[in-house]
Amino acid sequence: MSNVQAKKPFYTKWWVWLLVVIIFVVVATGGEDAADTTSEPEASNIESVEKEQASAESTPVSNEVEAETVVEPKEEVVEEPVEEVESTPAFKNPILDLDPTTVANEIKTQAESDWVDDYEMQDYQVENQTAAYNELKAVVVDTEVKQTQMVKAMRDWDMDFEMIQYQYENQMEAYNN
Repeated sequence: MSNVQAKKPFYTKWWVWLLVVIIFVVVATGGEDAADTTSEPEASNIESVEKEQASAESTPVSNEVEAETVVEPKEEVVEEPVEEVESTPAFKNPILDLDPTTVANEIKTQAESDWVDDYEMQDYQVENQTAAYNELKAVVVDTEVKQTQMVKAMRDWDMDFEMIQYQYENQMEAYNN
């Protein structure tokens, strides 16, 4: 009798199936990363944009090319609230102390630095920040708690009016509960 064993086909070996599973996982993971590029920017995307901006600034550009890429910014007007906000003399909304022209310029400058060459996102950010600023101006600050929380939010978020509004509203909601 012979001890000759028949050779098994390659697809019945365990290492072939392990390789198939690994390839499937890599392909599936790669597909998810591609889908995520359409969502909001992540920290790694922001870092890569900042690196591109830094390299673009260090790269010498001729005046001719630079002149072609300069786009005149739109004049952004910050709307005044319809009704005047009256608060007690002891407490005051610190947002009202900000110069509207300075605020508009700061909002525009921040949007341009956050979204270089993405004018749609610049407009979106300017609109949202301006709306938040106008809503904050309309807040009646008539207690020490409201004034303290508004000042704290301004100190924490500087000129990011969406975040100031978010923090202030959340603090007031928590305080009132």
